[in-house]
Amino acid sequence: MNPRAHKSLRLGLYAARDYAGAADAIRRALALSPKMTLAHSVLGDTFLMRGDLAGAAAEYRLEPVAWAKLTGLAVAAARSGRKAEASAMLADLTAHYGDSNVYQQAELRAQLGDVPGAVTALRRARAVGDVGLAYVWTDPLLDPARADEGFKALLPRLA
Repeated sequence: MNPRAHKSLRLGLYAARDYAGAADAIRRALALSPKMTLAHSVLGDTFLMRGDLAGAAAEYRLEPVAWAKLTGLAVAAARSGRKAEASAMLADLTAHYGDSNVYQQAELRAQLGDVPGAVTALRRARAVGDVGLAYVWTDPLLDPARADEGFKALLPRLA
């Protein structure tokens, strides 16, 4: 009956790359708490990972947290090949939120194919203590950066 328990379950399932299970868990959380923040954003992430870009964008648009909505829509744009649009959203994200969401900027840079920029953003996230770094080991949005030597060198410093 606790929506947060379902949201936490979603985190584990998403990290395990069980996107269908993660989507089910967050839907149960939303059924119990329709105004739950970040729920539409993380549901959008599960659609994104399953290749449903339209479904992901629809969920991101429902997200009440502005930076999460912007991040999600930017990632969906990048995944859809609309790199100029995604880059413009990255500029907005950086201008409006700066160091408060550097981790999300790293995710978006990785999705845009800017691996050096993603690694630089992750270093900045470490410097400012961004809590998003807790997900760096399993976050599929960072997969484009995983083979990079700078990314690999950063991981032991985060443990």
